[in-house]
Amino acid sequence: MGRAYGFERTRKGLLVHLDVDERRLLISIAQQVISLVAPPPAPADQDPLVAMVGIDVSAQRSDDPAVARLFPDAYSDDDEAALEFRRFTERDLRSGKVRNAQFIVDTCEASS
Repeated sequence: MGRAYGFERTRKGLLVHLDVDERRLLISIAQQVISLVAPPPAPADQDPLVAMVGIDVSAQRSDDPAVARLFPDAYSDDDEAALEFRRFTERDLRSGKVRNAQFIVDTCEASS
């Protein structure tokens, strides 16, 4: 009897069974997300404290509509507050999305 496909609840959590093509598709999508949201490298001359806490002094709302939907303004009625919030949070949010997408890639590749 073949292995079942789909989602299965186990004691350890949720388990998903995917065939080779489904894994390839998930890997491709996750890699696209990584390339779309990866934070730009910090400038070499950046203040070490600013780099350590993850402040992005050059953060701006993206012109790319897909990226703008992933990282919307925190304050729709105050552009200055939205930009300030973005400077303090966006680099970490982008890094988190990259880590999550990379986890999908690594998990799918390990289960091949």
